[in-house]
Amino acid sequence: MLHLKGKNKDSGCVIVNKKGDRADMFIKGVLALMFLVGCQANPGHNQAKTGTLAQSQLSADTAANLNKDDSTTQLSKKAPPLWIPSWEKGHPERSTWSSYIDSLIRNDLLKEFDKASDAKTFCSRYDKLSEDQKSAFWTELISAIAFYESGWNSSSRYREPLGLDPVTKQNVYSEGLLQLSYQDRLNHPYCKFEWGRDKDMKPDDPGKSILQPITNLDCGIRILGNQIMKKGRVIISKGAYWAVIKEGGSHQKVKEITEMTGVIPFCRE
Repeated sequence: MLHLKGKNKDSGCVIVNKKGDRADMFIKGVLALMFLVGCQANPGHNQAKTGTLAQSQLSADTAANLNKDDSTTQLSKKAPPLWIPSWEKGHPERSTWSSYIDSLIRNDLLKEFDKASDAKTFCSRYDKLSEDQKSAFWTELISAIAFYESGWNSSSRYREPLGLDPVTKQNVYSEGLLQLSYQDRLNHPYCKFEWGRDKDMKPDDPGKSILQPITNLDCGIRILGNQIMKKGRVIISKGAYWAVIKEGGSHQKVKEITEMTGVIPFCRE
């Protein structure tokens, strides 16, 4: 009978306590030798197995990293825009304006803008457009309005013959890309103009809240959405905020704006 007694520190194998006569000792010796040979062989086998597992794990980790890198690359590769708004041509930095409008319309205002019964005046295929295409169209329309209001000059200011602004207690000025006024906040609380902060700045300081492009655009686009909800149209004869889209007005630019939006490929029949 074999008596197992502990493990050899170097090999990790179990050694044998041998008792009995010579025959037993011979047999036990052979068995012990076989046992030791087997133990010595096992570390190599275990090592090979460990190496295989490590290699497999490395391969799995590498594949995971490659997949991760590939996913990151795919996410970083944005699809090209359906249409580059006019104000971006020669001014790629203005893409932030376009991106903001696209997000605002998609997330907040598309239902309101869809109610414009005269949208087809500017884009004859409007009813057939996807949401992405509609958002691109509205971005170009707003770009066109801004062109005829401010020439895309975000620091543009125009003194209106309208008396005093009840907020500033000064002459009314139309300012920024969409030519808005501080008094607009009284009727449109979503307009984030801060006269209390701006009053100590120079009139044309681009740091003024009303002259900051995103703040100005956000207010103006929401005003347009509010008009569409109430009137159901972009072009109206009474109550139009912007003279360039006032039907029959002496400063209206409907034809010119329509020409700008009409070149959008997916708007043409």
